[in-house]
Amino acid sequence: MSLRRTHVPLLMLRTFIGIAFLFHGAGKATDIAAFAAEFGIPTMLAGAATYTQMVAGAQLIVGFAK
Repeated sequence: MSLRRTHVPLLMLRTFIGIAFLFHGAGKATDIAAFAAEFGIPTMLAGAATYTQMVAGAQLIVGFAK
């Protein structure tokens, strides 16, 4: 019974963090060159970071990442 009580809070936390990752990744995806220039990193690295953040957020929501 106690295991079931932890499922809902963990689902809510996972969903909230996943949505936050998606929104922040989408913000970077609108202008990857500006994101790269702001932090002084190569554009390819900024693109990879943006892609990773969005995919990780989606995986958290779906439940693939732990």
